[in-house]
Amino acid sequence: HHAHAVATLASQGIRERAIAVVYDGTGLGDDGTVWGGEFLLVEGDTYQRVGHLTPMLMPGAEQAVIYPGRMAMGALYAKMQDKVKDLCPWMSAPEKEAVYQLLATRTNCSVTTSMGRLFDSLSALLDVCRERSYEGEPAIKLEKIANSHEQRRYSPAILKKEGKYLLDGTQILLEAINDLANGIEPSQIAGCFHNTIAYNTAFIATELAREYKVSVVCYSGGCFQNKLMLTRFKEYFNQLKREKNLKLLGPQVLPPNDTCISYGQAVVASLKRDLKK
Repeated sequence: HHAHAVATLASQGIRERAIAVVYDGTGLGDDGTVWGGEFLLVEGDTYQRVGHLTPMLMPGAEQAVIYPGRMAMGALYAKMQDKVKDLCPWMSAPEKEAVYQLLATRTNCSVTTSMGRLFDSLSALLDVCRERSYEGEPAIKLEKIANSHEQRRYSPAILKKEGKYLLDGTQILLEAINDLANGIEPSQIAGCFHNTIAYNTAFIATELAREYKVSVVCYSGGCFQNKLMLTRFKEYFNQLKREKNLKLLGPQVLPPNDTCISYGQAVVASLKRDLKK
């Protein structure tokens, strides 16, 4: 995720320290968990994790990526416990029980802060995608059904713990479930979800920029190929920023997905080499 950020900055000649928002599906973090919903303070070859999505469980690890209903149960387990078996009525009772047992015993459950997995979870909860057949399918289908004219947002879902900002994605899912139970159309729920993620992301990014006194915020990662979320994020960012000179930079020369990682890694390696001279 550091490489994602450095690729965006270095490819545009930016050398100053910056706040980076990196949203993708899967990447091993330096704490041994699966990252993918990260706020980083980046300065050359170093970075500091200053915020992230609240951790979720991935029952069956990679199986939760293929079957997003399992990811939805894992995402909400901490808040719902055995009630997660009431989610996704299209899943069979034996499958739900098996997934629940993995969660209850913490057997083969990876921990993730991945934004991609949060999108997958809502896709399953709304019965938009039951099984992933290609990379990004649940999130792509969720964006496709989202009502782009929806103006609502769910409640702010931002916490601060040990100096880090936490975006509470599971709280957003709970509000989406409540909407579904009240007969709100999936297209409206999906639109509201996109708005909420974008707003919370912009809020945290602008607050971090102010706290760390940086004038650049950049973004990267495959989730930013979602045009609806990206459009809303830019709108909210411009509304929320307090400093007129605060710039928002996205990938221009390189794509936001994993294609840019090798370039970012090469830049970091070069910076580390130069420091050793």
